Amino acid sequence: MSVLDDWINDYYLQEEIVVNIRESVLAKPFGRYTVLDNFFKIEKLDLLIKHHKELTFSEEIDRRSPKDGTWLPYDGAVCFAKSGVHFGSELFFNREWYNYCCYLTDTILDAPATEIKLRYHKPMADGFWIHTDSVIRSVAIIVYFNKQWMISDGGILQLWRIDEIDNPSTFTVNNPIGRMDFLTQHQRIRTSTPGGGFTDKKAHDLILVDQILPVYNRVFMCNFQHSPAYHSVTPSNKKERLGVVQWLFDKL
Repeated sequence: MSVLDDWINDYYLQEEIVVNIRESVLAKPFGRYTVLDNFFKIEKLDLLIKHHKELTFSEEIDRRSPKDGTWLPYDGAVCFAKSGVHFGSELFFNREWYNYCCYLTDTILDAPATEIKLRYHKPMADGFWIHTDSVIRSVAIIVYFNKQWMISDGGILQLWRIDEIDNPSTFTVNNPIGRMDFLTQHQRIRTSTPGGGFTDKKAHDLILVDQILPVYNRVFMCNFQHSPAYHSVTPSNKKERLGVVQWLFDKL
């Protein structure tokens, strides 16, 4: 039995299903991503969550800018996963897993490497400003742990695309500080300061194209080679939010 057989719902290992997911990713007009529900075997996921809750998380190492020491415009605390140390590392650090995620998202990596953040978001979190991971990363995989999560709980992953037509009346914000409730109030935002920037270094209108709730046993995968896939996370309310974020990229 492979590590994928041990961890992943059998449905998502069927050849026909795998091909269908990839084809659906290729068919998307704005970005190559997929949302997979009931993805992991329950017994494995629940053990992962149990171990996750026993970890110590640091907000400092996640949010403090290595360039100038300022706090970055998002919320969260992390523990960096280490191979052979943290539960689940036999899957998340496995080449077979890398190949599976790359195939689904149509990503090409010659010498794949990874970084994994085991994440904790406190209640009443501020949110995560619009940004792209495409500067140094090729694939993002997010695993959500949150049971009975409702839209009113916040913490929603949002996907944005650049609109080539500027609208003078668009709500404009740059370098936001504090709670970003405006993310839930506007489906069109103009900015010149997304995380990771725009390639032309100009201001652009961004249009909201999708929203994903961080519900239990949901996995989000996204290809950053194809497009910047600008994304944000809305502020949360009274519940804590847990999960795993993994990135795949080519070794330098």
